[in-house]
Amino acid sequence: MEIAVDFDNELLEEMNVETVMTSPINSEIGVAILSSESTDQNKIVKVYSLRLQHDVQKYKIDNELQAFSFSDHDFARQFIERLPEMSAIELMFAMGS
Repeated sequence: MEIAVDFDNELLEEMNVETVMTSPINSEIGVAILSSESTDQNKIVKVYSLRLQHDVQKYKIDNELQAFSFSDHDFARQFIERLPEMSAIELMFAMGS
């Protein structure tokens, strides 16, 4: 299912959209995961909250929730793929490191 998101053009110049998902419980909220490379070649992964804008029927970024930095790009890819299925405990450990 395609999820329409109104991303800021400046954000898309700096970052790549990895995935977008909506809540299975409340379709008015969602999460966008974007990534970029830092000057020291680390993979930066940012998680943003989304809110549905009813007037245009698109989601818009509400807030940056968390940023992660990975020196191992393969581990970053695995993290992005696993993020939707992570338990709250796993996510809290990732946020604390």
